[in-house]
Amino acid sequence: AEKIGPLIGIDISKEMISMINHPNITAVVGDAHKLEFDNHTFDLIYMRNVIHYIDNPELVFSEIYRCLKPSGYFLFSQVIPPDDSISEEYDWLVGRDIHYPTQGEITKLFINFSIVGQNNYILKQQSIMNWLNNTCNNESEKQKILNRHRRTSDIYTSLVSYEETENDIIVNIKQLIIIGNK
Repeated sequence: AEKIGPLIGIDISKEMISMINHPNITAVVGDAHKLEFDNHTFDLIYMRNVIHYIDNPELVFSEIYRCLKPSGYFLFSQVIPPDDSISEEYDWLVGRDIHYPTQGEITKLFINFSIVGQNNYILKQQSIMNWLNNTCNNESEKQKILNRHRRTSDIYTSLVSYEETENDIIVNIKQLIIIGNK
């Protein structure tokens, strides 16, 4: 915010948006399916680790496209399954009736954009317990997710460099970044 000027942060959750406390960031409770901005408003829109919560990604990408200025950029970043072939297993591991779109599914959403950059990177040695402690308040649900990880396939464990410690499970997590241009 200091480098490029005032920003707008949007989240559908009042609780999450209330965590923004920065003088150069305007916090807005809003739904990505219906962005309350005029056409051609923004030079850049950034979405990070949201798509798995969205009911209609095609509509959201259309809204983002509408709100971008001509030649504007859409920077997209998302945790994805380590390989498209184990998408169903990945969703089962995470639980919570969430679908983490694959790289192939996400790329198809960029139909209206010119993709000017695309890359994957690996977040090495990430703690499953840390993730659960930050995203799940239900101890029973945490144990179910940990137990699913302990029973996962050899394919998954090899793709993520699975390591089990006394109190945690450590995995590599794949992150996709795409830069689209309007």
